[in-house]
Amino acid sequence: MATVCSGLCLSATAQTYRQDAGVYFPGQAVADPRGSLSLTTNPAGLTVLRGAEVRLQMSGGGSWVAGTRGAGWGAFAATPMGRLSLATSLENVRDTPPGGAAPGYFDLNRISFGSALRLGDRLSIGAATRMHGVSGRKAGWSQSWDFGLLVRPWTWLSFGWRVTGMATAADATSASFLRTRYAWGLALRPLGGSDRLTFALDFDWPEDDVLGTITGSLRSRIVDGVAVQLEWRKFNHNRNSAGPALDDSRFGALVEIGLGHWGAEVAMRQDHSALTDSSGGGAQFGVRVSSDVPHSLWEPGTSGVVVPLVGRMQETPGGKTPHFGKVLLDLRAIARDEAIDVVALRARGLRLTWGQVEELRAAIGALRKARKRVVFYADGMGNRTLAVAAACERIGMPISGAMTARGLGVHFVGLKETLHKVGVSFQAVRFGDHKSAPESLTRKQISPQYKETLQRLATTRWRNFVGAVSLGRGVTVTRIAAAIERGVVYPEDARKAGLIDFVGEPRQFEKKLAEWKLVQTGTRLRKYRAKRHRRKTWGQQPRLAVLAIEGNIVDGRGGDGATGRSVGGAQVARLVDRLRKRSEVRGLVARIDSGGGAVRGSDLMYSALKRYGKKKPVVTSMGSVAASGGYWTALGGQTMFADASTITGSIGIFGVKPSLGGLYKRVGLGVDGVGAGPHWDLTSMHRPWTEAESKLLRRVLGRYYALFLTRVTLRRKIQRPKLLTLAEGRLWTGEEARAHGLVDKVGGLWESLEAVKKKAGLAGEDDVTVEFWPRPTFSAIAMRWLGLAGVTTQRPRDPAVDILWRAAAPLLDRAAIAALFEPGSAVAILPIRVDRPKP
Repeated sequence: MATVCSGLCLSATAQTYRQDAGVYFPGQAVADPRGSLSLTTNPAGLTVLRGAEVRLQMSGGGSWVAGTRGAGWGAFAATPMGRLSLATSLENVRDTPPGGAAPGYFDLNRISFGSALRLGDRLSIGAATRMHGVSGRKAGWSQSWDFGLLVRPWTWLSFGWRVTGMATAADATSASFLRTRYAWGLALRPLGGSDRLTFALDFDWPEDDVLGTITGSLRSRIVDGVAVQLEWRKFNHNRNSAGPALDDSRFGALVEIGLGHWGAEVAMRQDHSALTDSSGGGAQFGVRVSSDVPHSLWEPGTSGVVVPLVGRMQETPGGKTPHFGKVLLDLRAIARDEAIDVVALRARGLRLTWGQVEELRAAIGALRKARKRVVFYADGMGNRTLAVAAACERIGMPISGAMTARGLGVHFVGLKETLHKVGVSFQAVRFGDHKSAPESLTRKQISPQYKETLQRLATTRWRNFVGAVSLGRGVTVTRIAAAIERGVVYPEDARKAGLIDFVGEPRQFEKKLAEWKLVQTGTRLRKYRAKRHRRKTWGQQPRLAVLAIEGNIVDGRGGDGATGRSVGGAQVARLVDRLRKRSEVRGLVARIDSGGGAVRGSDLMYSALKRYGKKKPVVTSMGSVAASGGYWTALGGQTMFADASTITGSIGIFGVKPSLGGLYKRVGLGVDGVGAGPHWDLTSMHRPWTEAESKLLRRVLGRYYALFLTRVTLRRKIQRPKLLTLAEGRLWTGEEARAHGLVDKVGGLWESLEAVKKKAGLAGEDDVTVEFWPRPTFSAIAMRWLGLAGVTTQRPRDPAVDILWRAAAPLLDRAAIAALFEPGSAVAILPIRVDRPKP
């Protein structure tokens, strides 16, 4: 062999080894890297991770083959952080030939740091820096850089590229040691993209060589949790050197076993040296622990989990309190998890809408149908919380809690005379005798039509509430009403009345579960954390989008304010168009919780949803309220879902204008103005409309009402005569709306997702991601972290302030009509928030 001396005596063979230094582990490919080992194989593959992972690899034995034996050990750790992944490793490679140490051979220590960025489902990039330390060297450590690319255009094809050893060496020895190498590879999954069978082919060569290493592998997942891989390597080195060509080969076999969060792999290899015509064997062993769950022989878990239900459950993601959609998906995942037997719902300060009550009850029903034992513990209970708890097997409360269940109703506050006393009056033009939104501004007493509507809604909800509690608790409706009549507030009285089962602290409640034989004695419930399974397919991962449309509808941009959330029609329409253009988003659920608002904003969202439906499936899911402009928006869906208790309909239009002239006069404020052209001060709040202006406005608003009716006629296939008996501002529950043909089906968010999944041709897919929109901005997340978030939509918790807030809320609701919309503009809004959440 040729010999080169530069501080250390290096054989040509050893020199080649140093270019490819590192612990050898089979089962890796440039186009199909796995887990944290991607840091060495292809750093772009770190984006495949779905959870934190630590691996320990050990390789030993074998004969000298082309200097690439790779005996030693390595520790690897990596974690994903959204689209970014970070990793580090420490390796020790023993470069000792058979027969003991010899001049020119060494031990190598290598520390690596890497990161990768996922630019989409199909493209990832990665980079790593390495520090190399060789035993006996005086020059210290040398540094190099690696770069990788991973492209997965389809479910059955993956392409990878990697460059290693880009050195920043300090001396000639390091420069020789850290020669740059290039590699590219492809991998195929011929069984329709299934990871049951994967074939990979890699080519790896140094920059000054014609041919390098060729590796072919065949991997098969025999059953979940057991995979077998066969690997063959051909070493073709030194084609351009003065030394002989080294055509060496290696054959290896690997068995990998997954045991939930843990895993192990064992591999054997046989090397053959063409130069010496000798062979030798070796073995590798690896262990893995990860926070996600790859394919496993069994699913890890404990028998009981706790699911927290805290505060106001928001429909829009990114708030301070839990996101309702995520809670529903978690409960559905628990229903499918065979390792979980007991589910404890832990409520603290819970505030739900009636629509959310209905959907939580349905989710609990799915849990019990899956033979889960479901229990409920709350620090306090009102009607809504009790209705949810009644769907569970056992209910507990602390001795300091309170049962505040009572009858249901809505107050009407007529402001006409009060406003008149301060010199303020309101004019309203409305279409529909039942369109009662401006009544509290223009009347002192409730109108007969509005009173009849509110009474019907209150009666329906009371009947549903006592029916749910009676069914769940096995207590007659008469006994429930009698208990409320007696003023059952103290938890012990509620227990004696049969409304709950246990009074005590949470730890005592957990111990009581053992007495009820729901869990084994000594079992502690753990907080549920959703399992993050690794993807089974390459290419673009199918996604379903859930878009929250929550709050009063305005034309432009929405936000949070003192009277609640507003949603911008133009802002939402742009987002819908963006989602329509994203090929990986295969369908959309528009989740609507809105009493309505501006006609223009409502129609913008309606039109955007209709455009989306021409290309992909779109379903609208009505939450607690989807009325007036909210119903207008919902018409854009191909299929319309509503909860049985959803408040919907209110098909009507109105325009309202405040007149502050009397107030100005009382306070001595002089107002004057000049203008040109007709109706230049039509929207002025300094004076009321004239009779001619009122007629003009009625004619204009009548056209918007006709547009509303036309939208309903076309989308719901309801003839105009029948529609007029359903419109005119009338309110309906979701069940009534289905009976009248105003919606298609009764169901919640989960049923809507299943419907759009079926429409998108994904009914049999289990690797579908649900994305919730709109996503919070970085600034909003930072503000929440710092505790500097803006005005919250929750009522203050201070008792005194809470009383004032409840008293002022009706006034603020009415003032919001005048504040959000230009005077006289066309507005389609619900008369009053009949579903204001209470504990």
